[in-house]
Amino acid sequence: SSQRASREFDPAVVRRAIRTNSQGSSASSTDEGSRRNVNLDVLKADKVGSGGAGGGGSGGSVLLRGRALAGGGATMDVGGGAGVNAMIVNTTTKATVGGGTSDITAMDDILVSAKATEDFGIWAIAGSGGGVAAIAGSGSALDLTTETTATLGGTAVAQGNVDVLAQDITRTGMMAGSVAIGGTAGVGAAVGVILVDKTVTASIASSADVSAYGGNGTRDVFNGSGFGAKTASRGLNVQAESEQSALALVVSGAGGLYAGIAGVLSLDLVTVKTAAFIGANSKINVANGSGHAAQDVVIAARDSTTSSVAAGAVSGGLVGLSGAIDVGVFKTTTAGYVEDGVSINAKNDVLISGLSNKAGDSKAVSYT
Repeated sequence: SSQRASREFDPAVVRRAIRTNSQGSSASSTDEGSRRNVNLDVLKADKVGSGGAGGGGSGGSVLLRGRALAGGGATMDVGGGAGVNAMIVNTTTKATVGGGTSDITAMDDILVSAKATEDFGIWAIAGSGGGVAAIAGSGSALDLTTETTATLGGTAVAQGNVDVLAQDITRTGMMAGSVAIGGTAGVGAAVGVILVDKTVTASIASSADVSAYGGNGTRDVFNGSGFGAKTASRGLNVQAESEQSALALVVSGAGGLYAGIAGVLSLDLVTVKTAAFIGANSKINVANGSGHAAQDVVIAARDSTTSSVAAGAVSGGLVGLSGAIDVGVFKTTTAGYVEDGVSINAKNDVLISGLSNKAGDSKAVSYT
């Protein structure tokens, strides 16, 4: 059988047996007097695509916004307020074509594409005032786990190009703030936490037999000479790409005639594994008599992580204490490789690369 797949990687690629399951739940509670507001969002989403001849793809996107706002006050004694906003998200996006004894033939291209995007906005604010004392605290938290996988297996022959692409892009924005003002003392605290665990994989399955003759034109692929460097290429392209960016603002202020205490904690923990590879004992372009003279085999894994955080605490009083702490931990593994027992033929180049880019901007300020 044969089928023509888009060379421009249009998301509307051929899809078969696509299944989507989404489950969500939320809970919130508020108390008057000494007020608190708690918001919890839980999302689990799975998107799986599989295809036969021509190609298969799966794409998913998640857009969430959450907020928590609380305030409390007492005219003579103590006022208290707390706001907490938390999101827990678990997503899976997979595209698989072939496997086992499957036999795929395309007169043009074969495209297997799994793409996911996640965008989050989350904030929590608390304020309180009291004739004697005031206490306010807020917290924002995001716990994100994603898996994005594209795999081509079995026997696949394309007179044009074969592309196996996995991509996951995550963008987060978070704010936590608190203000407490008391006649005698004020205490304020704010906490912001971002936890990200991502796995992005593009692969030719073990024992697969894939031929990409490259006879129907070129497309741009990452060539490994620089993080963003591309070149026009034809043939086989296995590419995994992960991008994540975070923006966080965490502030707290407290004041009282005798004492003001303010504290801020910002925590950013990111773990990303990005891999593009050809599985063990696979055969790539073994019968290559029809291969174009510029036929390439390209394997590229790319990861980009950026973070910008501002944390600040201000306190005032006869005795003032303030502190701001920002902690960022980034653990990334980026690998392009070929496993044991693989046979590869190419009329032109075989390019294998693992590329990683990290950028961070952190500001922590406290003033008394």
